[in-house]
Amino acid sequence: MRKGKSAVGDAKSSSMTWGPLIVLCIAFFILVFDTTAMSVAINDLVVDLDTDISTVQAVMAIYTLVMASTMLMGAKLGDMYGRKKVFLIGVAVYGVGTMTAALSPNAGVLLTGWSLIEGCAAAAMMPAAMALLASSYPDTKNRATAFAIYGGIGAAGAAVGPMLGGFIISELSWRWVFASELILVVVILICSSMLKEVEIDASKRPSMDIIGVIISALSFVLIILAFLNAGSGLLIVPVMLVLGIILFVCFKLWTERRRRQNKTPLLDFEIFKSKTFSFGNVAQMTLNLALMGTLFILPVYMQQVLHYTAVETGIYLIPYSFSILFISFVTGPISQKFNNKYLLLFGIFIAAIGVFVLQNLFSGPEIVTGSDLAIGLLIYGVGIGFVLALLGIMLISAVSEEQQNEGSGMINTVRNLGNSMGTALIGTVLVAFMLSGIATGVMTSDVIQVDMPKDELVAELQDYAEKMEAEHAEIDLSQYPEERVNEFKSIVNTATQTAMKQSFLVIFIILVATLVFALFIPGKKKW
Repeated sequence: MRKGKSAVGDAKSSSMTWGPLIVLCIAFFILVFDTTAMSVAINDLVVDLDTDISTVQAVMAIYTLVMASTMLMGAKLGDMYGRKKVFLIGVAVYGVGTMTAALSPNAGVLLTGWSLIEGCAAAAMMPAAMALLASSYPDTKNRATAFAIYGGIGAAGAAVGPMLGGFIISELSWRWVFASELILVVVILICSSMLKEVEIDASKRPSMDIIGVIISALSFVLIILAFLNAGSGLLIVPVMLVLGIILFVCFKLWTERRRRQNKTPLLDFEIFKSKTFSFGNVAQMTLNLALMGTLFILPVYMQQVLHYTAVETGIYLIPYSFSILFISFVTGPISQKFNNKYLLLFGIFIAAIGVFVLQNLFSGPEIVTGSDLAIGLLIYGVGIGFVLALLGIMLISAVSEEQQNEGSGMINTVRNLGNSMGTALIGTVLVAFMLSGIATGVMTSDVIQVDMPKDELVAELQDYAEKMEAEHAEIDLSQYPEERVNEFKSIVNTATQTAMKQSFLVIFIILVATLVFALFIPGKKKW
């Protein structure tokens, strides 16, 4: 009889409760959807806010930069005051940020609402969400299922973001992307009772390492700013990069000093003794660098060269989007049967093949259309789908129960560093090659004969390209005959196509590096 009761108890303890997973997945969906949906709004933002590509690139990069630089503090707040409490406060503040962004009259207010307020709120939400997910599902099988679904929902946000965002932007406005997030914020707050708080021992409550917060934040800020300004040619750029690295070393030394004094450090670097955690995080950073770089440059190309609307851009990204979505959901069952390391390596390898295909498309003289991109995007998406579904559970399982909040903080810090660096680095490569290509095109053209120095024309055409050929660009095309206008546009399109080729080459190299880092992750069949 006792044996029967025990079996019933075991069955109950291992049964899957869906409430916490649903609430946390909605939160994760918002955070991913936010970035990917707005990736197809670049043209609308440039026109509506009277700005240019570089400014939009900066706003997007600063959003992930703010998340990355404050994520460790957000994770520590969860340890101090409770994961659920910090998560819900983060959700509420995120609602304020998304409402501010929706009402933005200019790029400065958008920066405040989206990049700063939303970025800080997301830094509180993300570590707490991963830790709450882990604590809500102590059973190994249920936890694997929960994290597979959680990763799949993140992939779904990335998948439907360009298409759904494109539809909302084309039919309504980019402002409604932020407004729709506010509705989901309210849903999370209403359903918050489904989440259970993890009890905190008052005697073991950690303190906030303020100096550690400042040093680490400055380190991340300088490193990302260096990447963001990589194409500017300013001497300060390598100085910022070196200072950022030095500050990170200082941060590590400071945390070691705190430990020797029996004080709680902002981050316990002991978690990096796990090869899975250390090499997995490096692979995650480089992967997200490639992923966000791709999601920045493709919409720019489609909207500037092909003149697609936001919804058309989303439609032509469907092969990429839905291959990620499909593969991320089927990876869960597959991961229970095969060695996860080899599945991860397979995914990265397939993603690299997809990028190689895309890069070769831009090597020819013909304009690459949205339908031409389909095969390469499909292959790329299949590879990314495997990786996104596997990395989360592999990384969080590499840290102890007590370090899950801290570990999830570092995981999300690294992820957002990769996101920010991807937008900054790949965006800089695209803009740099596009502008140099325009200069070369103007100087070598036999058609262009204007009553101004060619260097002035180069500057005006570069401004025209950076402002996505919008009406507020400095050049007035109406003063030129049709033949010259067509030549101007041909130069801009050719330069952009060449810039896409070079950008995908950089992304391919990054994925090869990701594959190398992933080789050092220990093999394990199940996590």
